[in-house]
Amino acid sequence: MSELSMKRRSSLYKAQWTLSKEEEYRKSCDELLYGTHFKLDIRGNKVYMKSEDEESFLLEIDKSKAMWFQIWLKLKSEK
Repeated sequence: MSELSMKRRSSLYKAQWTLSKEEEYRKSCDELLYGTHFKLDIRGNKVYMKSEDEESFLLEIDKSKAMWFQIWLKLKSEK
C-alpha cells in the first residue's frame, strides 16, 4: 500500500467532527432551556424563544453548519 492510500481525508474527518460538535451544542441548548418555560422555534434562519403566552426573537443564523453553536452562544449570553 502506498503512503497516499493510507492517509485519511481531512475534509471527511472535519465534517464528522463538525456534526458531533453541533450535536453537543444542541444538547447544551436543551440543558440551558430545561426548567424554563421557553422552547426554541426555528423558522428558516430565524430563531425565536417561545412560551405559552409570549414569543421573542433570539437571533438570525448566518452559518447553517454552526447553527447550534450560534444558538448556544446567544443562550449563554442571555442567561
